[in-house]
Amino acid sequence: MPADLRQQLRERYEERYKPGEGRALIERFQIDWGDRVKANPDPPGDDTVRNFFYKEAQTTFKYWVIDGFCNLLLDCSLEEWEGQQQQVQDSISESDSGVKFSSAIAYPDWREVCLNMLETQKQSIRRQASEIMSEPFYVQLGLVERKYKPRHDRDFSLTPEQGSRFFHLETEEIIDTYEHNRFLEEVINQGQTKKSHGKRIAIIGEPGAGKTTLLEAIAFSPEAPGLPIWISLGSIGEKTLEEYLRQKWLKEALKTSDVTQQQKALEELFKSGEVVLLLDGVDEMPASSPVEALAKIRKELTGWVADARVVLTCRVNVWDANVYALQGFDTYRTLPLEYGDSNKPDQVKQFICQWFSKTDKPKLGKSLGKKLDANRHQRIRDLAKNPLLLSLLCQS
Repeated sequence: MPADLRQQLRERYEERYKPGEGRALIERFQIDWGDRVKANPDPPGDDTVRNFFYKEAQTTFKYWVIDGFCNLLLDCSLEEWEGQQQQVQDSISESDSGVKFSSAIAYPDWREVCLNMLETQKQSIRRQASEIMSEPFYVQLGLVERKYKPRHDRDFSLTPEQGSRFFHLETEEIIDTYEHNRFLEEVINQGQTKKSHGKRIAIIGEPGAGKTTLLEAIAFSPEAPGLPIWISLGSIGEKTLEEYLRQKWLKEALKTSDVTQQQKALEELFKSGEVVLLLDGVDEMPASSPVEALAKIRKELTGWVADARVVLTCRVNVWDANVYALQGFDTYRTLPLEYGDSNKPDQVKQFICQWFSKTDKPKLGKSLGKKLDANRHQRIRDLAKNPLLLSLLCQS
C-alpha cells in the first residue's frame, strides 16, 4: 500500500472522525461507510481500522478495505486515485524531458494478472499437493521455538566463523497450536507473529504432511491480503528468483514474449510491499545438500524480492540442516493427525470419513476406522497419522 495514500487517508480520517473522542463518532464512521461504500457496505472492524491507520509494520491490506477508505475519505476509488497519481508523474516526466513515460500495469491490473496466473497454475499445484480428495483436509500447525544451550567441552580453539558450535539445539518446542482458520486469520491476514510480523513465514513438515495443500489455501483464499505469486522452487533451475520472475513468470503471466517494459513495473510492485511470494519446496531446489539449499534461498531473498511477504514450505529434515540459515522466519510445523479421545476429535477418522464420502463405498470407511482401532495394528496406526500415507491406505 503506498505510504503517501495511507498518510492522506489517516489525516482525513482524524479530521472527520477524531478517534478517541467517543463512541458516537465511531458509529458515525460506520453509518457513513454504509452510505458511501456501495460495493462493500459492511464497514471493517475496529481492529482492522486501528491497524490500517496506526500499525506501521502492517503494510498490506485487503483490496476492498483500501478501496473503501478511498471512497469514504477521498470521494474516489483506489483505481481513480492511482490514475490521478499517474497523471501527476506523467506531467513531471513531460516537463523534465519532453518525453512521456507511463507505467505498464496499474495496481488493479496486477491483481488480475496475479489471480489469472494462479488459475493457470492451479492444476499443477494440485498435482504437487499430495492431496487426492476433492476437498482438501487441513492439518494443525505448531509454532516452533528452538531452544539452545552452551556446549560444555570448553574447546576455545574454534575460529570466529565456527563460533556457533559453542551452542547446539537442545529441543524443538511447540509453543502454540493453530487450527487452519486461526492460522489464516491471525498469521496470514493479520500478521500476528513475533519475529517478522507476518512478513516471513516457514511451513515445515514431513513429506505428505500437507504443506503444499496449506500453501494452496493461502494462494486461493479470497480473504488473504496482497497479490499472490506462486513459485515451485523445483522448477526454477539454475535461475535466481529475480531472473525467474523477470524472464519466466512475467512472460507467462502477461502471455507475451516481450516484457522489457514491464520488468521495471514488476520491481516497483515488489517494492510496494503488496506481493505475497509463495515459495513451495525449498527442499526441491537444485542444490548439492540441504545446507546449500537453505543458503541459496537466503541469498535469493535480497534486493527488490526481499520487499515481498514470503511464505515458504520445506521438509523438516532440510530445515533442520542449518538452524541459523533463516532465523528471521516464524516457523510453523505441520502436526500429525490425532486419534480422538474424550477431550479431542478423532482427526484420522474425520479424514477417512471425508475421503470415502466422495466415493460410492462409504461403508468401507467405517470398516477401515474399526481396523485402525485394533491394538494389533499399532504400526499402521502410526503411519496413518500422515495425510498422504492415510490417503494411500484409503485407496488400498
